[in-house]
Amino acid sequence: MCIRDSDTASGAIISSHANGSQESIERGFTDVGVPPDNEVLEEIVISRNSSSIEQWYEIINGQARLLNSVTNTDALDLETGAALLPGDHRYSHSVTTSHTINNALGQIHASSSLSHSKQNLHAWSQEDTNGNGRIDSEDDPIQGSFVDQSTVVDTVSAYSILLGQASVSRSITKSWAASRSEAMFLKILDTNAHGYSFNISMVNYIYNSVGLLINAAGSAIGTQTVQVWKQKDTDGNGKIDARDDKSQGEFISQFTPSESTNSYVVLYGQAQVVKSVTTSYAATLAGSVFTKITDAGAHGYSKSVATVDYSFNGKGQLMGAVGSTVGDQNSEVWTDTNRNNCLLYTSRCV
Repeated sequence: MCIRDSDTASGAIISSHANGSQESIERGFTDVGVPPDNEVLEEIVISRNSSSIEQWYEIINGQARLLNSVTNTDALDLETGAALLPGDHRYSHSVTTSHTINNALGQIHASSSLSHSKQNLHAWSQEDTNGNGRIDSEDDPIQGSFVDQSTVVDTVSAYSILLGQASVSRSITKSWAASRSEAMFLKILDTNAHGYSFNISMVNYIYNSVGLLINAAGSAIGTQTVQVWKQKDTDGNGKIDARDDKSQGEFISQFTPSESTNSYVVLYGQAQVVKSVTTSYAATLAGSVFTKITDAGAHGYSKSVATVDYSFNGKGQLMGAVGSTVGDQNSEVWTDTNRNNCLLYTSRCV
């Protein structure tokens, strides 16, 4: 960090400014064994970033006190250290702005920060190799391509002042699925659009009397939309069966709101999630409002609870995770109650 002060002829500081850079590398474990039984963990580099930092100070009682700070952070290639481009897998760019309020004595009175980031990952997308309008077991599984999964994230953090130091007391994060055009990331805001996803998460941090982090608790809510194929009754016999033209149909939207709670442990001063429980429901959408279907007897009712437990080693590195999901759902179907080959809702018989 390079600090530049401006002084008067008598040596009194009248302004101060600093800038610097740093590179960080994080190591973790990956399973290089053959699933599902042969687990072989290997320690590798899982994150590599470079940051540039610029800070501005105010002069109080002849001392420079931090006022504002801006940090730009970019993900780097794990092997070469070159900066990743927006279309690359694992691309990430964030700008974090921090503000500090000092009192007349130069003591920190309050602090907050705002972070804006954009991220990109590559995910495999299977091709419809037989051209029937859907992806199923009849398609060639090795035919496809990697596509972007882009995200825009905003985080606001509030701080508590403990023994003269600013420590994060609460952070609120909003994340949106996004579309990408070159370096431009655009939030998907149409709640009916395929791939729409919006999440809000909050974490509260707890410290002891000497300012050390001792616990944390988190929760999140989210909504997402996916489009699925709905086959048409092309032969008009009142049911969907093998005699219908599989290429005839339409995509319809399925809506899912979710709620999550996270439990943490503190390892080497960092809060790590050790248990996550997520409850998801089928929903209807009116305007931009998602309404959970909570009537277990209603057609389309669906509820699932997913639980994931995480384990770490003595260094605070993730070593494993175990998950399970339980759920129930309800669908209404037609039946030939008197078995005369005629369905109740139609005059057609087969």
